Amino acid sequence: MNVGGPSLHVAYLSAGLKDFGFETLLAVGNPSKIEGSMIEKATELGINPVIVPYLDRRINLKMDLRAFFNILSIMRKFRPHIVHTHTAKAGILGRIAAVILGVPLVFHTFHGHVFEGYFSKSVSMFVLGIERILARLTNRLITLSEGLKKDLVSRLRLKNKEKIRVVKLGLDLKRFAEIPRGQGEWRSTLGFSPDCILLGIVARLVPVKNHLLLLDVFKILSDKDERLRLVIIGGGPQEVLIRRKMSQLGLENKVLMTGIELGIEKVYSDLDLLLLVSRNEGTPVVILEALAAGCPVASTKVGGVGEIMKDTGIFLNGNIEEMACKITEIIEKLPEIEKKVASKRLEVESNFSVKKLVKNTADLYFEVLSGKKIV
Repeated sequence: MNVGGPSLHVAYLSAGLKDFGFETLLAVGNPSKIEGSMIEKATELGINPVIVPYLDRRINLKMDLRAFFNILSIMRKFRPHIVHTHTAKAGILGRIAAVILGVPLVFHTFHGHVFEGYFSKSVSMFVLGIERILARLTNRLITLSEGLKKDLVSRLRLKNKEKIRVVKLGLDLKRFAEIPRGQGEWRSTLGFSPDCILLGIVARLVPVKNHLLLLDVFKILSDKDERLRLVIIGGGPQEVLIRRKMSQLGLENKVLMTGIELGIEKVYSDLDLLLLVSRNEGTPVVILEALAAGCPVASTKVGGVGEIMKDTGIFLNGNIEEMACKITEIIEKLPEIEKKVASKRLEVESNFSVKKLVKNTADLYFEVLSGKKIV
């Protein structure tokens, strides 16, 4: 339940499924302090997550086995008819436990995947091998975009494409859709002048998000345009490395790290451009939030990014110099781009609503419960 899309997704889903007659229990790992916690958000929605001791991102056989037996214990007590897992580690341990206990139906949602950009090649292949086996033992696989579905069909060697379904991410985007552009409150708090061009990245401070590459790109940009400033929002294990890189490039006076920002809608209101240069993504929540807030976005075209930005975003690909050139072009056209994004704000809110997420998931549960099996 660290700050991020999957945590919001499961909290909204667990709360909303009650309206369709489901009794839910949300079992989660203990969130890392440096990545923030969304336990409080779940509680606000009427969900009290059960913490699974030892369930952690890191690969550690001893801890993973302890987490697995804790998951087994939770399932034995709750006796679920459906187990629906999310994210890589919890997805593997949870589905193995469900199969061992003979849980009637097992679902898994891929918010992205960890087959690239997270581990060494050998570990990535090992994880992929496990996922291929588990795919056969899972009643339905769910993903958030058609692009990711196509990718997973290939990687998991799924013979029957109907086994994997697309259920779009669902978020409460109302406060983003309603906030005026350029409020100036957050910008003023950080000491930035109204005249500077404020670029930002909102992401966990982890290698796959590629902050170090972004700093190289920003170095080129800021050397050519003194008005530019970059804000890095988020927490994570790479903070020290990022600060060291900032110092090496002489960017301490042009780049600011703020940590995790809870009033994130005020951030999008004041950013001139949100940047994402990830090596791998699912459906990034930050892009949807930014677009709903009317903030222009430029991102690498990875995972489901292409689909959610097909009408409102700009893509960054190629090497450092090519990215810098593209961002320069974007900055020159920002007023025009802002108008285009502004016209799509309510559409983004409607297309990625919590109501649709819950209904589509419940419909899928009922479809499988009705006895339609896919082997």
